[in-house]
This record gives sequence, structure tokens and C-alpha cells, in this order.
Amino acid sequence: MGATYTRQSTSAIVDGGVIEASDINAEFNQILAAFAVTSGHTHDGTTAEGGPITKLLGNTITIGDGSAGTDIAITFDGESNDGVLTWMEDEDYFQFSDDLLVTTTEKLQFRDTAIYINSSADGQLDLVADTEIQIAATTIDINGAVDVSGTLTLDTITNNATDITLDSSGDIILDADGADIFLKDAGTTYGSLTNSSGNLIVKSGTTTALTFSGADVTVAGDLTVSGDDITMGTNTAGHLLIADGTNFNSVAVGSLSEISSIASDDVFLAVDTSGGGLKKVSRSTVVSGLATSSAISNVSEDTTPQLGGNLDVNGNDIVTTSNADIELAPNGTGKVVIKGNTNQGKIVLNCEANSHGQTIIAAPHSESANNVLTLPSTGGDSRLVSATSTATLTNKTLTTPVIAEIDSGSSITLDATTDIVLDAGGADVILKDDGTTFGSLTNSSGELVIKSGSTPTTAMTFNGANVTFAGTVTIGSAGISEAELEILDGATVTTTELNIIDGDTSASSTTLVDADRIVTNDNGTMKQVALTDVKTYLSSAGFATDDPTALAIALG
Repeated sequence: MGATYTRQSTSAIVDGGVIEASDINAEFNQILAAFAVTSGHTHDGTTAEGGPITKLLGNTITIGDGSAGTDIAITFDGESNDGVLTWMEDEDYFQFSDDLLVTTTEKLQFRDTAIYINSSADGQLDLVADTEIQIAATTIDINGAVDVSGTLTLDTITNNATDITLDSSGDIILDADGADIFLKDAGTTYGSLTNSSGNLIVKSGTTTALTFSGADVTVAGDLTVSGDDITMGTNTAGHLLIADGTNFNSVAVGSLSEISSIASDDVFLAVDTSGGGLKKVSRSTVVSGLATSSAISNVSEDTTPQLGGNLDVNGNDIVTTSNADIELAPNGTGKVVIKGNTNQGKIVLNCEANSHGQTIIAAPHSESANNVLTLPSTGGDSRLVSATSTATLTNKTLTTPVIAEIDSGSSITLDATTDIVLDAGGADVILKDDGTTFGSLTNSSGELVIKSGSTPTTAMTFNGANVTFAGTVTIGSAGISEAELEILDGATVTTTELNIIDGDTSASSTTLVDADRIVTNDNGTMKQVALTDVKTYLSSAGFATDDPTALAIALG
């Protein structure tokens, strides 16, 4: 227990008694002892120590004496865990020795009230900005589902470990914004999808392989049909596909122009029943054969030609001249069907040299697949993206994307009108700079823990709506509003004044006047008393106001 004030010379300082200088000196020595730094009252509320100081008056508080390079610490003395708030002088920031917990939906704000971090609901962390939230990192590892309600802008998606899956219950839109969509293998372009005047052009390398113009399909090279049938939308019996120099058209045999005579170089088409397949037959051979068999003397046009069996091209091609098209036009709801045999149905799109090509193959029978693949009809020419190709997707909306890794050489913008959710699936969210870890976001027993460093050390923990800082927290002009510091609210005392009360031994010369005051204990309450009150008391105690010796002794 610190020294307390004990009344001295009680037998001498009485009415009618003789007061010696030593009596007064003894009283003042007891007052000095009661307020000494090391031995005086502790004011901790215990017996004889005086009541605890719970509030300092004034709206401005200064802690510290301005010494250069000196840190200023405030210690909160707990039963087993102490808290220390330190102003780091040279570093120019505040340092907390323990976690900082915000137990409500209050916010940690930056610059203004529109930019803040808080927890608006239990289990949820909100990062809010009125313009932009920028995550400046070379690599952002998102291990959970990403819900992007707005436009997702990706400069490059690179994944060398596993497939990138685009899984959508609606359309998957590839919008190159006027540019091409390239298909690459290990960085080498082997095809592209291009928009040219509203047409979709599929290229192999740099050569056009397939063009979709509205409902039209253009094949620049050979069309190889591995099945037996070519089915068109309009399939009228008795029609032929006739090339007119530009297109193949379904024309009824009866609608063909008739020649009045057969020239010697005119030919017919005939099936060689001995196994030779479809061959041309000259007029003279037909005439000779018919004459020999005496079968017919004239040949009439069949206005509804039909195949009596399968058409075997016998290893040859269906070709055109003068850049004419080959069109397949099934009637009504009919389809062009590429049948399977021992394997699934396939379409091979060759390069212009027919030295290699890409194969479009149906799913195997074991998968019982009947799904429909619809090619893009708007947005101009485009290029298909496969599970193994490398391509740049621009302005695509991914409703529920599953992205194993995003590796981009430039900024990646996550722009959402609602929440941006990072779900690591039980793992940590790692923050890296050029491959080096500088922090992480960790789930620990339902708490969000923010860690710092390549060997992460806990820096801040969010427990429900609470925020606990393990390291340094720098607070700007908004100041500190901790409940523990409210004891200083209202104090106007200065360091110099506290030092004087605390036993400062320095003294200065001054001329006392009636308005000057001294500090006294008024039955347990500290008060300032004017010198006029001291005069009044001395007079009532029997001292004459004109007794200079007694007055000098009384006033020290």
C-alpha cells in the first residue's frame, strides 16, 4: 500500500496553541509523501488508497512527452491476458498486441463511409466500395464456386493441370467483340472462328474450312461422309441434285431441259452390275447394247428418280466445278444424318491440301446421348472452344463457372452487382506476389483469419461479427473509440500539471495574490481553494491578518 496522509502535530496545531515551523513542515511532508510517484497513493480503490480514477476531464488528451524515437504504450491490465496499445513512433502507426474484435455490424471505413469492411450477417464478410475493389496480386487462387452476376472480363484463362469446365443451364456465349476466336494446341493456332459480314467462318489454320451464312453451310474442301445417307430438308422423290455452276439444286427430272438429239459425244450414267460401280456410257455403247439385247429402242426421262439401293461412291468424291456448292436439303423436319456402323458417325473437315483434318464425332452408343448442339447465330463469326484448346474469351457471362485456376498476364476484373463469394472448400485462400505468398485468408473453426507473411502469422481474426487484430492496426483521422480509453474522456490535464501533482521537485518564484489557489482535501474531495479562504480560516483560528510571521509560516 502506498503512503497515506496522516495528520501531524495534532497537539500543537490547536486553538490557542503555538504553531512552530516544524509543525507546518511536517504536515506538508505528509502531503508530499501521499502524492509521491513510487510511494504515494495508488488510487486503485483498495482500502486507504483512494478511489480509482475512471474518467479524465476534457476533450483533448495528450499522452507522451514528445521524446524523439520513443514509443508510447497503454497497457490494459487483465487477470491473465493483458492488452497493449502502442504508438510506434518511428514506424508511424498503432500496434495492438492482441486481436481486435468487432462484435456488431459496425464498419472499418476507409477515406469515406462508402468504402468499408464489415460483417453484415453472421458468417459473412463484406468488402464494400462505391467504385471498385482491386485485388492486386499476380495470382488469385479461388478454390470454391464463384457466383458472377454481372459481366466477367477475363484477359486470359490458362490451366495446365486440369480441364476448364463451362457448365451452364442456358446458352454459353463466346463474344470476341469483332475479333476472331482462335483454337490453339500448345500455343500454335490450328483453327479459328471468324465473323465476316454476319457469317460464321470456321478455319483450319488460316484457310477457310466451313462457313455458316444464316442457315447455309459452305465447305471449302472435300466433304467426307462416313455413313451411307445424305439427308436434306427437302427430299422430293424423282429429283436430282443438279449443279448450275454455282449451287447444287434439287431438280425434278421432268423439269430438266430436253435435247432434241443426242450428239456422238453425249454420255449416259450406268451401273456396272459386274462390280464396276457407276460409270459413264457413251451413246454408241448404249445404242449398241440396247440393239443387241433388243430391250428397248428409246430411253425416256424419269421425272421421279430414286435409288433402289445404297449409293456407293467406290472411293471417289462428290465434287463440283467452278467453286459450286454441294447442298444437302432434307425435306420438312428431315435431318442430314451421318450414320454409325462399327464406330460412331463422324464428319472430317480436311485442310485445303487434304493432308489432315479435324473430325467431328458423335458420342458412343453406351452413353445414349440425344442432346442437341446449337451453333452461335449472333455476334458475328466465332471460333469454337474445346476442353483442350487455349483461347481468349471476352465479355462472357458464366452463370455458375467452375474454374480450377486463372493465370493472367494483366489485371482480372471481378465486377458484380451482388456478392463476390470466395469458397475454398475447407482450404485457405492464398495471396501471392509473383508466386511468393504474402498472406492468406483461413477458415478456423468458423472464424475468418487473415494471415501475413510467407510463413503466415495471424494478423486479424473475424469471429462472427467480431474483429480481432493480432498485429499492428493503423487508424487514421477517425481516432480511437475503444471503451477502455473512455476513462480519459473529458480530461484537460497536461503532462506538466500531472508531474507537479506527482511530486515534481522543481520550483519557480511567484507573487501570490488573493485570486491564487491551492489544492486541498475537503473531507475526501479534492478542491482548489482561493488564498482569501485561507486568510479567512487563519483569522478565525486566531491569527491576526497583520501578523506577518504567522502568515508567512501558514503560507509556507
